[in-house]
Amino acid sequence: MHGEESLLVIGEKRRKTIELIMAIYKSSVIKTPVQLPLSKDDVFYTKAGLVSQMPKFFEKKRSVENFTTDKISLGRDVGK
Repeated sequence: MHGEESLLVIGEKRRKTIELIMAIYKSSVIKTPVQLPLSKDDVFYTKAGLVSQMPKFFEKKRSVENFTTDKISLGRDVGK
């Protein structure tokens, strides 16, 4: 079938599923239980709000250029 398959989750159930996922993310960030439904003015109600609140663990600031070895260090042989 070419795009004619029925959807697994439709309408209101789809919205509630996404809302549950957003609430799980919110709970993990604020480290407390979350009440459902999320209000429309909750920062975690939208993807943009979610992304703005998620912790950033690593920011790439440099890249390796002209890498000349095929040896991968495991850390214990650094400086040898």
